Amino acid sequence: MTEKERWTCPKCQAENDADFTHCRLCGQIREDQDAAGEKTCAHCGVVCTDYFTCPKCGGREFLQL
Repeated sequence: MTEKERWTCPKCQAENDADFTHCRLCGQIREDQDAAGEKTCAHCGVVCTDYFTCPKCGGREFLQL
């Protein structure tokens, strides 16, 4: 299994894991991240599209899978 390449935030220069869609320190969105697509709520697991908050539980943390 090949290891995914880490990325460096252009704003704060922090190293981030390949799976992160936002910088772990400053929250900057990864430049090559596609804004569209499905997101899974980190709190309740509901798959959401085009939401900033989960329509089921109101959570604001999403996992992009």
